[in-house]
Amino acid sequence: MNKKERKKSQYQKKTDNLLIILGIAALIIIPYISFEFAYASDIYLLTFSQIAGRFGEQNRLIIWGISLLTFFGIVVMYVNTLLKNRSILLNILLGIMVFLYLVTVLVPFIPSFERVISDIHNYCAYLAVVVTVLYLFIFIGSFYKYDKALFWKAFISLLLVVLIMVFLYIKWGTSSIWQAVFSTAICVYLYFTMLFVIKSPYTDPEKTMRELIEEKRKKDKEREEHIKKTEKYYQARKEKKEKK
Repeated sequence: MNKKERKKSQYQKKTDNLLIILGIAALIIIPYISFEFAYASDIYLLTFSQIAGRFGEQNRLIIWGISLLTFFGIVVMYVNTLLKNRSILLNILLGIMVFLYLVTVLVPFIPSFERVISDIHNYCAYLAVVVTVLYLFIFIGSFYKYDKALFWKAFISLLLVVLIMVFLYIKWGTSSIWQAVFSTAICVYLYFTMLFVIKSPYTDPEKTMRELIEEKRKKDKEREEHIKKTEKYYQARKEKKEKK
């Protein structure tokens, strides 16, 4: 095996490790966090926000929200990198979604004390779900220009997920069990969609991983050079003052 092939295998190994980590997060960690949180109280009468507000479980709400956001962000950014998709609209929507989820998990829901703050929390929670679904449809829609077969596979799967979640919403309403199923369904869907993208003949995950690693090394090198220049500058100033 020559040096080039050895490097390629290393990049493939890093890609495989990434898929394993994301798979564990999507299929085990986030579902566990979500359902454990849901079963902390009545799964049909209370929401995550109400459980956090009534029983002092704000930390669990934050952990759930940050875990979901982190997974979502990593997967969609990785897929967009694979497809060389630089959609400004998707970036704006992702930023809005992150903001809404952060407000939802960080702003407490305590209507008996702070009605206005609790209303802000509620509005952001509902908007976060809407923006998430909207983002996913636009995200999947962007596949069409790269791989039509991939687009239809991902689009039909997303449509089924949304229809199932609407049916469960009509049946259960806004409840912790619905939120647990929703977050789990989104993560599982995104994970398998990412696998579909990786298997597409129009993507090269090994090359993408190499580019990402090389870009990181380049930024690290630039950062080190900047730190050295800054230290050299302040050292020169210090010596100049001492001479005076």
